[in-house]
Amino acid sequence: QVNLTTDEAQFLPSRQSQDYIISSFDVADGRLWVASYDYAIPLLSYDGTSWESYSESETGWSFPLEIQVTNTQTVWSKDRYSSALRVYNPESEEVTAINSTRGLPSNTIADFVFTDNDEVWIATSQGVASFPSASFPFQGFQATIPIFNGFTLFDEEDVTAVASDGGRRLWAATSDGLWLFDRGFNTLVHQFNVDNSPLPSNKIIQLTYNTQNGELFILTSLGLVSYRTASSRASATFSETVIFPSPVPV
Repeated sequence: QVNLTTDEAQFLPSRQSQDYIISSFDVADGRLWVASYDYAIPLLSYDGTSWESYSESETGWSFPLEIQVTNTQTVWSKDRYSSALRVYNPESEEVTAINSTRGLPSNTIADFVFTDNDEVWIATSQGVASFPSASFPFQGFQATIPIFNGFTLFDEEDVTAVASDGGRRLWAATSDGLWLFDRGFNTLVHQFNVDNSPLPSNKIIQLTYNTQNGELFILTSLGLVSYRTASSRASATFSETVIFPSPVPV
């Protein structure tokens, strides 16, 4: 949570003709990043002292629906009217587009998520793909489409949401429900739907993974549920480790 004082908030750009719309925000390496929808300054950042603004001509987008930022301050954006993910690094001033020319199965992108080893999983209308570097996508890398049981995973299938857990496993949502694969795509670990789980609908809109406790929140067309996964992301220290359940029989 980020709380801004009145003095800090006054540096947000004002809009005379209509409300200022914050469509998304992220925090990376202590810096707050804010996306503004349909505005000449679609991206701002705040380091705790001052604001920096980035124009449409710098970022390459103006209708951002979602942004995610790496610890190297590389900003990924899903824009409403773009047929690609737009990526921008303010320090190097580099801009690139991630679409089918970079190996994605489709230019209709539903979702994307970073993993803890700097990969990017991207959900499209024709399947799913991974991109090898979220921090350095300007080097011409190509996306990789996973293979499962000898076939392209979710070939020509609409994937609506993706998440990556602490075990770097892929969670993916399709019209058939929610899928979990092991890290190497050798095993289908789970496949949840309305018939074998508490999912209220097979139509999944969004997945959000809590890195602290491994809980996966699943937003469907008929409501929200959560699932406690078997993994959470590593921490530098274990001073707040809780054994659950406790005591554990040995």
